[in-house]
Parts: sequence; C-alpha cells; structure tokens
Amino acid sequence: MRTPSASTPPAQAGEIVRAFVPDVRRQRSRLVGGMAFGLVYALTRVAEPWPLKVVFDQVLFHKHAHGAWFRPFAIFGTSAYEILAASALILVVAGVVRGFSYYYEDYLLSSAAQEIVYRVRARLYRHLHQLPVTFHQRQRTGDTMVRLTSDIVVLRDMLVDSIVNVGTGVVMVGLMLAVMFSVDPVLTAVSIASMPAVALLSAVYGRRIRTNSRKQRKREG
Repeated sequence: MRTPSASTPPAQAGEIVRAFVPDVRRQRSRLVGGMAFGLVYALTRVAEPWPLKVVFDQVLFHKHAHGAWFRPFAIFGTSAYEILAASALILVVAGVVRGFSYYYEDYLLSSAAQEIVYRVRARLYRHLHQLPVTFHQRQRTGDTMVRLTSDIVVLRDMLVDSIVNVGTGVVMVGLMLAVMFSVDPVLTAVSIASMPAVALLSAVYGRRIRTNSRKQRKREG
C-alpha cells in the first residue's frame, strides 16, 4: 500500500478492485461453491409453489393434466389422493433441499467473507505501522477508526455479499417470470408494468439514504 498524501488523487473503482482481487481469488473455491448452492436455492424457491398449483387444479378442481411437468405428480397414480400424496412428498423434498442449500450457501460465503476481511485487516494493520507519525498527526482519529471498523465490513459486503445476492436475485427473478408467463401471461404483464415505478422509488430513496449516510460519516469524524 502506498502512503497517502494530500496530493494523492482518489482511487478509481478499477484500482480498488485490483487491490483486493488477490484476497478474493484465495477464496474462489468457497465462493463458487456458495454460488452453486445459491443457484440450487433459487431453483427450489421457484419450484415450491408448483405442487400447490397441482393440488388446486387437479385435486380440488379436477382439471385434466398432461405433459412431462405432471409426471412427477403421478408417481403413485392419477387419483386425487395419489396426486395429493405425491405433491406433499415433492413439497417436503423441495423444502429439505432449499434448507440444505441455504445453509451451505450461507456457511461457504460467510467463511470466505470472514477470511477475506481477516487478510485485508492484517494488511491494513501492517500498513498503518509503516506510515510516518506526521500522517497520524494530521489524520482525524474518528475517520481512522471508522475506516478500520465499519469500512472493512462494507468492503466485505461489496466484494462478496452484494455480488452473490444480485446474481442469485437475477436468476430467481428470471425463473419466476418464466413460470408466471407459462401460467398467466396477462397477469405477468401487469406485474411487470409496475416495475418502473418501483425502480423510480428505489432510486429516489436510495439517493436520500446515500446522502444521509455521507452526512453521518462526516459527523463521526
């Protein structure tokens, strides 16, 4: 790490990413495993409502069903009670797989994030000891403390949690939209039509949150 000075320009996003890429690469096996379990979790979340649809359509309202998607629900037979038993079994299996996937996704990603934070803090600690006394004299104590504590946690969230959560969320939304279009295209179109308003509100309130966060940071030091 370089010694900061008053004339040093702010670091660009690419420079920041390159500085922490080696720490992330050391945990790539855990990160890949966590993302794989996250994908399985998203798939089970999308599949869980399907047995309920079969129960309502085929068991309660006795609608005719056919096609490859219905075969797992006919493993015991095609009577109402047999379809209900198969739906319950599939729902239980999906719940178990979802819980298993969520646990290992959280475990692998959390352990990788903690290891990344540990290495970053160790590098930062060594760097602070190498800085001249004049740097510590002109640097505000509150600013240094915030960077050593909360900023490291924010960095962990940016490098691991946010990227993985965005990826899992995009996959889940895409699968949900595909299922919704197959069930009711009109209702899906109405739901999508409300997304621009939600995005606009998120942008407005997100800007306010960032502004207030900067003000709070300045008050802290």
